[in-house]
Amino acid sequence: MPRKALFKGSVHSVVILRLILVFILLVTSRLLLYFFNINAFGGDIHFSRVLVNGFRFDISALMMLNAPYILLAVIPFRFRINLAYKVIPTSLFYIANILALALNTIDAVYYPFNLKRLTWDIFSFLNTGDGYWSLIPQLMIDFWYAILVFGILVYVLIIVAKKFVSSPAFTFRTSSAFVAWNTLLLILWAAIIVIGVRGGFQLKPITIIDAGRNFQADKTAAILNTPFTLAKTYGKTGVSSREYMSEKDAINYFSPIKNPDTLAFRPLNVVIIIMESFSNEHIGRLNKQISQDYKGFTPFFDSLMNEGVFYRSFANGKRSIEGIPAIVASLPSWMNGDFITSVYASTHFNSLAHHLKSQNYKTSFFHGGKNGTMNFDAFCKTAGFGEYVGMNEYGNDKDFDGNWGIYDEEFFKFWNKKLSSQKPPFFSVCFSLSSHHPYSIPEKYTSVFPEGKLKIQQSIAYADYSLQQFFKEASKQSWYSNTLFIITADHSSEANFEYYKSAIGQYSIPLLFFTPGEKPFRSHSGQIAQQIDIMPTVLSLLHYKHPYVSFGNNLSDSISSSYSLSYLNGIYQYLTTDECIQFDGDKLIATYQLPSDSLLKNPALYAKPDNENKMKAIIQQFNQRLKQNRMTVEHE
Repeated sequence: MPRKALFKGSVHSVVILRLILVFILLVTSRLLLYFFNINAFGGDIHFSRVLVNGFRFDISALMMLNAPYILLAVIPFRFRINLAYKVIPTSLFYIANILALALNTIDAVYYPFNLKRLTWDIFSFLNTGDGYWSLIPQLMIDFWYAILVFGILVYVLIIVAKKFVSSPAFTFRTSSAFVAWNTLLLILWAAIIVIGVRGGFQLKPITIIDAGRNFQADKTAAILNTPFTLAKTYGKTGVSSREYMSEKDAINYFSPIKNPDTLAFRPLNVVIIIMESFSNEHIGRLNKQISQDYKGFTPFFDSLMNEGVFYRSFANGKRSIEGIPAIVASLPSWMNGDFITSVYASTHFNSLAHHLKSQNYKTSFFHGGKNGTMNFDAFCKTAGFGEYVGMNEYGNDKDFDGNWGIYDEEFFKFWNKKLSSQKPPFFSVCFSLSSHHPYSIPEKYTSVFPEGKLKIQQSIAYADYSLQQFFKEASKQSWYSNTLFIITADHSSEANFEYYKSAIGQYSIPLLFFTPGEKPFRSHSGQIAQQIDIMPTVLSLLHYKHPYVSFGNNLSDSISSSYSLSYLNGIYQYLTTDECIQFDGDKLIATYQLPSDSLLKNPALYAKPDNENKMKAIIQQFNQRLKQNRMTVEHE
């Protein structure tokens, strides 16, 4: 036996020892997400639960990753001992498992931005533009500690696995006996692989949803592992057909067809400002109940809230690529993946741009990022925008932030000039970018804006200042007083306060409607609002005269219809004024009473019938319409 070998024995023994080693490393790498983000999970779950409840998913990933290695290593023929042949299964072993360790490590640092394990749609997402790839050097600097941990895990894998050595000696007198015995063992290995991948002996293989059986939906990332979630979502970016009730009953609970307004159309200019990662947590006046001393980082937006109707709203997704369609077209991503890169991207739909273009509006979408980022330019064309203006059209690289695009202050000035040169009425959207990681702000402001407990908060303060400068200049323009402004966020950011780490708070964003000099429209105390409500509310305020499809609500209407629906890790989360329902598409996962249990501490397994039925009616109609290409009235 070589002096450096820890073990020398049969191929089967070596395979077993290597699998045990990989299992330990997979569990360790999976737990990195929990330890790196322990504040996000709060004190609700004990480490032992995180450790043990994830084993089933770890074993499934282990077997999926190592099935080729196992089967090639134990193939029942003598040539498996040849050094030339051994290179094949050994190479597969190292490649598959190093990749798995890398994925878990990446997810450990990416989780605060996504709040879920990576799923297969990430590859479509990364191909939507070159912005993310260009950030790799900066990300490596920011998360150097993750690279160090990954290096240690790989080192342990390679060094220890090499010390498990298979013996070339045969213990069988004949080749037929060798083949017969090893064929039986191969069959046993195949059975072990199948059971392991399936996650046990149950009728159906385990899926991501199974993590929610024993854990709260917003905590499941701690027990899942990234190779498992990627494998389980491979090719699954669509929606499933759902039929909880008859179509007639579904429409009685919720109708996505919005009817025409009977009043004379008001040709107000419509301006939507989407602030990157502008969570409610950063807004001082919204958080006095949490901390009286908390001033927040948005003094201008705080003052602007007095000018119109403000909602503690909810995002319909966790990424910009999900937020933009929800805001401008009332299109949520209630599926694995986002609408822009999904199989439904060619589905016919109508956006605010389509509707307002029919009323002779000039339409435009401004984003200071690199053209092509997240396919926003292509989506805007599909969504009916007459013009997309990005970094290329800005035409001055001296204002480039070095990462994403043009600094907010300068791009907002540019946008204001463009709007002022247009003939009303116009509809224009501008999406900020400076409050996106790595949170770059101009050097001249590094000592001007306050730093908070979160790195993002200084860039939020800069974004708020940029917004103030825009309004300062816009208020001098002739079009200003005849404009309906809507200010919201694409999604929330990482959080510090406990509420904003919860399954509800992680979607909490602002939504403000106002028209300068006009009395705000009627609002309802405690009303639920979401991004997909923006389009129907705007069209109602303008008295739009044509029917259209939208799963959002007109916020100037009755409170009784308000709700919010999001989808994450295979779980729907449905909010009303009195209840939070978590639903996996087949059965309830948990329900919570609102507003008393906003931190979701006391789960129950029953929901109010009207709430549950309305939720199912919405999901059923959304899925059916998306699959049947019936997202416009014209395609009824």
